[in-house]
Amino acid sequence: MARFTRRYASMLSCIFATASSVSAADISSTDCATAPPTITIERSLAVNDASIISKQDFSFARTIGNILASLSVPNTPANRQGLVQTLLSSLVSAEQVNLKTALRIKVDPRPAEVAIDPAKVLDPSTGFRPVALFNRLDLAPADWNNCGEYRIVYAGGPTALTSMIFEASLKNPHPELGPKGCRPLVEFWQDLSNKSSDDIAKDLSNLYYDGVAGFPPVVSVQNYGMPLGQVRSNSVVGSPWQLREWKIAPFGPQGLGMSFVPVTVKSNPLAELYGDDSSGALDVPKQEQVRQSFHSEFLGQYLSDFANPELTMSAPNSGSATDLEIYRQDLINSIGAKFDDGFNEFQSNEDGSDSPFAKLGSMNGDINAKLATLGIDPRRPLTSAEIGWRATAVTCTGCHSDASDKPVAKLDAATIMWPPSLGFLQVSASGGLSPALTGTFLPWRQRQMIKFLCDPYTVASASPLGATQQQLEKDYADVIQQIQDAKKAGNKSTDPALVARFDALTQQLNEIEFEKDGAFVRARKPD
Repeated sequence: MARFTRRYASMLSCIFATASSVSAADISSTDCATAPPTITIERSLAVNDASIISKQDFSFARTIGNILASLSVPNTPANRQGLVQTLLSSLVSAEQVNLKTALRIKVDPRPAEVAIDPAKVLDPSTGFRPVALFNRLDLAPADWNNCGEYRIVYAGGPTALTSMIFEASLKNPHPELGPKGCRPLVEFWQDLSNKSSDDIAKDLSNLYYDGVAGFPPVVSVQNYGMPLGQVRSNSVVGSPWQLREWKIAPFGPQGLGMSFVPVTVKSNPLAELYGDDSSGALDVPKQEQVRQSFHSEFLGQYLSDFANPELTMSAPNSGSATDLEIYRQDLINSIGAKFDDGFNEFQSNEDGSDSPFAKLGSMNGDINAKLATLGIDPRRPLTSAEIGWRATAVTCTGCHSDASDKPVAKLDAATIMWPPSLGFLQVSASGGLSPALTGTFLPWRQRQMIKFLCDPYTVASASPLGATQQQLEKDYADVIQQIQDAKKAGNKSTDPALVARFDALTQQLNEIEFEKDGAFVRARKPD
């Protein structure tokens, strides 16, 4: 759990004075065995300088091609277009089924997106352009089975403003070593702070498409949903502005053998579950059953998750601006809840229709009654209003829009607001970063990276995978091997029983991951 500690106060006063970098002189000898080199946000955490990105090929077409080739599917123009078409075609549906609860959920057909020519999406003159690459070490789990996520943001798709984010989860090659197994990757990103633009571009190209320091390429089908990792969209081609999520599966249209499969948007419980009834649902009795279960889980677990910062973080004793800013950043980044995927929906809308705050209804009273029993510090009072905005902030649309500048906490006479985005974007079509990123999320991630490099064993220690996960991962590897063998043998379609087994194992492994504490915060969120 990220906590305010006076141990880092002198170092952090320099961070806030010079927001983009931290040098060895900023860290006392008691914090590190040896002084770490400079860490610059724009080089080691969020590379959004077009003059760097343009020096190498990070194109959408190269990424799609690498994904195909990673599963022995020929990287041809027809196959690249075919894979993109599976994503676009998935947007024709008017409903999806949550596989865990079997709940049918309404979704909005997006005919404008469905009609887009995949060839135009892949053409850099008319389609997506790479605008930012992100190091998300902070999403690593406490057991360090993976080393977090490594992302490419594409923007400026055909017809209107659209973005796609490829969010690869990179497995720790030596999970038995805990954080030490991820250290070469962290040092790789850290070293970029001291390199030229040409070398940064070359090194990042190697990381994403070839692999470095004992890690396989970031851009590989196994990192986008087999089972961890995902691809997300932010689209205003249709109305309303909407966010969706997919995983890439090793089966699909005959002759292609790979596809984008729509999945639930994480940290986004169906907004109607917060309300007082299930009127208007596709399956009212089923949704009512799920709604009642959600209310029970919310009051029993998720409310405590959302109150966790006040329950575990120390309030600053001094009134210095630095101490207060450290506390604000730690609190904002610690807000989250470990929502069961059985409650999540398949889209997140910017029109306010998916705001938990607006739908709490009678839960407000129950939330306030439960908060009164938690023994929360009276200097930092919590009510259902702050909890409602926290529940909104961790959704896609909340983080992007609905929760901007809304009150999520109090400290004495001060109110802490959720940081604002760029309207409905965290990364603009030209690669610009939102105030939320530059002022809150990235400085906090910078501190966590420093903490890791100074003493990773205070961040987390190695813990062996449970027997269940070990067996599931073995079974999963066997299924993937069978699918690959079938492809190499020339089979054009995948055995339905193998597909069902793949889906079941993916679901089980994802559920285990969702339940894990994070290495840096208890409840990780995708933001």
